[in-house]
Amino acid sequence: MLEAVEVRPRDDVIDHRDLRAVVGRLVVPQIVSLLADQLLGVADTIAVGALGREPLAALSAATAIFAVMVALVYGMRSGLSILGAQYIGARDYSGFGRVVRASAVAPFALAIVFAVATAVSGEAMLHALIGPLPVLHQGALYLTLRAFTLFFIAYEIVTLSALGAAGDAKPTVHVLVMINAVHLPLLAVLALGIGTHHPYGIVGAGVSSLLAECAGFVYCVLLVKRRADLKILERLDIDWKLARQSVVLALPEVVFLAAMLTPDLVMVGLVAPLGVAAVAALRAINVVAELSFALPGPFGYAVQTVIGQRLGARDPQGARWFHARSLHLGTLACLIGGGVLAALAWPIAFALTLQPELAALAAGPMALYMLTMPLKGHAIIGIAAIRAAGDTRFSMLVGTITGLVVLPLAWLFIHVTGLGLFGVPLAWICGWGMRVAVTAVKLRLDPWWERAPLTTPLAPVPILEGERSIEAGYK
Repeated sequence: MLEAVEVRPRDDVIDHRDLRAVVGRLVVPQIVSLLADQLLGVADTIAVGALGREPLAALSAATAIFAVMVALVYGMRSGLSILGAQYIGARDYSGFGRVVRASAVAPFALAIVFAVATAVSGEAMLHALIGPLPVLHQGALYLTLRAFTLFFIAYEIVTLSALGAAGDAKPTVHVLVMINAVHLPLLAVLALGIGTHHPYGIVGAGVSSLLAECAGFVYCVLLVKRRADLKILERLDIDWKLARQSVVLALPEVVFLAAMLTPDLVMVGLVAPLGVAAVAALRAINVVAELSFALPGPFGYAVQTVIGQRLGARDPQGARWFHARSLHLGTLACLIGGGVLAALAWPIAFALTLQPELAALAAGPMALYMLTMPLKGHAIIGIAAIRAAGDTRFSMLVGTITGLVVLPLAWLFIHVTGLGLFGVPLAWICGWGMRVAVTAVKLRLDPWWERAPLTTPLAPVPILEGERSIEAGYK
């Protein structure tokens, strides 16, 4: 029996006709949390950069490897996000709790694999990318410490994804603020030796990250206990059928993320022959490249959540109406945001490197990279509807194609044409442009709104106040 009245469905089911409310409840908190997350990487870059180019080059390689690992763990949330939103839309809260518990299995399994892999062969991974630097061992210790944070990160991802599917993205901000509040002062003390006069460099940065993620984990445990209405801990068993369904939905997304991030990893190796300065500058470019998702990512997440809720509520026309309008709004916002970041390229590059020569090396490619931001916005928001309907295989397809396009182009631009670091953004512009075109064709040919919902409600979905004449809002 559904318990819509008890759990106040109006708090969890978002009114898709109110775009301002969608932006306020889902987009803005995700933007703030993403920026807070980027602050962690920026702080590490500045702190380690103050120690010299070689530590910064080691950090660049280690963070490139860790980014792939955390992205694959993060990708496993896709099944939870898709299934969870539809169960919330159907007001099946017991089913939602089962989805959350089942979807936690895969992220923790990946965390175990990555932690063991880095403990055994972290130094070999770094050596393959940047060669025998004097700080290679310290870089490997940093990578191993970051890999062990994945246990805490996996729990945070599951918790925050569940709350996001239930229409509450604000806890994501709270968790990231707490992690920053712990990490930043510890980074100053452990990495730079401020107050102790015993700096531990890049290893200290890794210890700081581990302790900060531990604090975020504790906060997420308290969040789950507080939201008893979502029935996440109603039982402690795992529905293995749902776990399999969640993994099946998530695996194509994991492959997609791997295909999208592998070029960044390989580009460290492509840039390495240009010298330590180029690798250090690439770290600054990659930080801003991650920042370029600050608008596309949150908009895509919000669109997928709202459309998932509409499909779960058996309202396909509402899903189509919302997608058309959010695609226009999100792409425009990304265009403006990209222009602002491009204009600030040199100050950002200097803030990240604290060295004028490195800032000069990174600023031009960094500004050019911002052309990808509106392309990312259009592609990510466009594909969000397809993913919300349960088709994650298309994400895998476009991600693989993008990776296949970007890598040879990067090699061509960097080494054959002699464009150096400018080859990095040029390759990504071509890759994202291709992805926009492929996604546009898919949206034109695929009636995603006609797919059957992924939920099996026990009773007819209740109609909330104001939804009885809902089609009047689609005019």
